[in-house]
Amino acid sequence: MVMISPHEVRCIMEWTGLEWDEIARPFPAFMEVGDGSLVTFEWCLREERGECIFHSESGCIIYPVRPLICRTYPFVLDGSLVGVSDCEGVGYTISPLEALHLAKWLFIREGEEREESERVRQIFDKGSIPRSGRFVIDGEGVKRLHG
Repeated sequence: MVMISPHEVRCIMEWTGLEWDEIARPFPAFMEVGDGSLVTFEWCLREERGECIFHSESGCIIYPVRPLICRTYPFVLDGSLVGVSDCEGVGYTISPLEALHLAKWLFIREGEEREESERVRQIFDKGSIPRSGRFVIDGEGVKRLHG
């Protein structure tokens, strides 16, 4: 599951000409809020048969606008530590320049994720979730899901 911010969805929309719903789906974990509404936070890239819809045999078809999580995979910053997910590419040697480039993207990703989380928290704390329905709260606001 590839998490994606509203800004990243909009970049992919501009690059591909696709609509929001063709690119992203709500994060699948919903919680019930006091009035019976169901809420989730943020978005994921759509998948087909368990793979990102933008993955092809020749690679990523949105490579220039790929999300930050894709740019930094399989690495993640966890405080002052770098975490590494299982990945067949782990163990290959990269140049010092490539390592610096990756480190730059990790710091950018951490900052953007922190800012997005803070915007979501502020929106949620306002308590302005409409009654009855399913909603996504992201850094842009509260979005009602249809269907």
